[in-house]
Amino acid sequence: MLKAPSNLESLPQELKDLVVDHIYQIPDEDERLRALCATALVSRRFRYWAHKRLFATVVLRGKYGKPPAAIIRRIWQLRDLIDADPQSEKTGVASHIRSFTLSLGGHRASVVPPLEDNSLPAILQKIHHTGSRPRSLSILLFMPGDNDQLDWTSLHQDFRLALVNACHSALLTTLRLRGFKNLPHDILAGSSIDNIKFNNLSVKHYSKDETGGISPRLGACPQSQWISNDIVFPQELPLLLNSGDDPEVKINEVSPSMTNDPSSPMSNSSIQSQSSSISDPAIMGVRLYPDCIHLESIETDHTFPIFHLLDLTPTRSCSPEYILRKLRNLTMNIADMDGFKKTSEIFTNASSVEKLELKLNCAFVILY
Repeated sequence: MLKAPSNLESLPQELKDLVVDHIYQIPDEDERLRALCATALVSRRFRYWAHKRLFATVVLRGKYGKPPAAIIRRIWQLRDLIDADPQSEKTGVASHIRSFTLSLGGHRASVVPPLEDNSLPAILQKIHHTGSRPRSLSILLFMPGDNDQLDWTSLHQDFRLALVNACHSALLTTLRLRGFKNLPHDILAGSSIDNIKFNNLSVKHYSKDETGGISPRLGACPQSQWISNDIVFPQELPLLLNSGDDPEVKINEVSPSMTNDPSSPMSNSSIQSQSSSISDPAIMGVRLYPDCIHLESIETDHTFPIFHLLDLTPTRSCSPEYILRKLRNLTMNIADMDGFKKTSEIFTNASSVEKLELKLNCAFVILY
C-alpha cells in the first residue's frame, strides 16, 4: 500500500469522512465503486471508511438456469477476501457487511451446489459472529415448476447449522427466506429478529424421534454430533444452544429474552414460581425461550401458517392479538381469494399496524 502524504493524514477526521461520503454519493454505480476502491488504497484509515461503504450490502445472484460454477466462484472470492484480514470480524470486511443476500434461481442442479459449498457457512459465521450494528440476511431460492421448494432436511448439515446459528445471533434483526420446504417451525425461537420476509415456504414441527434427539431446529439428521465453532452438540442435547450460551444453565435461571408479560404462560414470574418444583432431568441445562415471537414487520404470501412460526406453545395457545401486539408493518402477497381472507384475519388481530401493503398477483372475474 502506498504511504499517504503527511498533509493528507493530518486532515481532521471529519474532513476525511466528508471526502468518502462525497464519493459515496456519486450517482453512477460503476464510477462510484471505482472511486471507493481507489480511496481504499490511500491509507489504512481511508481503507476502513471506504470498505465500510463498499461492503455494507453484499448481493450474490446466480444467473437463472446457468451452471453454478460462476456463483460458487464469487462465494469463494468473498470468503478469501474475508479470510485475508485477520481482523475481518472486528474492523475488516466481515464487520462491515450489514446486509447479505444470496439469490439462486433455476433447477435443483443449479441451486443446491452453492448452498452445499463449505465457504457459505464460513461466511455466515464470520458476518454474524461479532459487531454492534444490526444485520440483515436473505437466502432466496427461485425454482420453477411444481417442485419449487428445496427440502430443508436434504440440505447439508453445515449450511443448516450455519443458518440456525445466524438466526440466533444477537446481531440479526431482519431475515428473508424463500423457497424452503419443511423449515423448522421454531427457527425464530430465542432470536433477536424483528422483521421477516418469508415467501413460498412450508414449515414442519420435528419430533425428537425424527431428529435423533438433536435440536429440532436442524431437522432430521444422521445419528452424529454437530459441531459449531468450538462447541459439540451431542445427541442427547434437547435444544440447540447459542455459541455464547453456558451449557450448564441452572434451572432457576431464566432467559433474558423471556417475556415479562404476566398474561403469558411462559412469563418470568410463572417460570420462577415453577422452577423449584421442576425436577425433570430432560430439561436441565436447557435455555428457556419465550412462548411466542413478537415481530415488528412481516411480509408473507400465506404459503404457510404464519402463527405456526410465531406461537411456540405446545398447543398453540397464544392469542393472535397477543402475538401481533408489536407489529407495525404488514405486507401481504396475495395470489387468490383465500389470500384476502387470511390477510383480513391477520390484520384484524394486529391493532398496532401502522402500514399495510398488499401485493396482488392474481386475476379475478367480476360477476354482475
